[in-house]
Amino acid sequence: MRPRTAAAVRGTTRVYGILGDPVAHSLSPAMQNAAFAALDLDAIYVPFPVAAEELAATIAGLYAAGVAGLNVTVPHKEAAATLVSTLRPRARACGAANTLIRT
Repeated sequence: MRPRTAAAVRGTTRVYGILGDPVAHSLSPAMQNAAFAALDLDAIYVPFPVAAEELAATIAGLYAAGVAGLNVTVPHKEAAATLVSTLRPRARACGAANTLIRT
C-alpha cells in the first residue's frame, strides 16, 4: 500500500490531525498515514500548526468542517482539556488531553 496522496483525497476521506506549536517535526503523520494505507482506509492524517491563542477557534473550525479526530501535542495538552465537553477519568486526573474525538 502506498501512502495517500493529495490527489487521492476525496469527499469521503476521513480527516484526522495533530495540533501543536511546533508540529512540523512530528512523526505522527507519517506513522498514521502508513497505518491508514496498510489497512486500505479512506483516511488522511494532517499536521496543523496552531498558535496557543488560536487553539479554541481551530478546534471548533476543524470539527465544524468535519474532521473526525485530533491528537494534541505540546504546548496545547492542558488547554485542550479545558475546551472539550467530556473528559475521560485519566485526562481529568492529569488535567491534559492527548486525543480529541468528535462526537
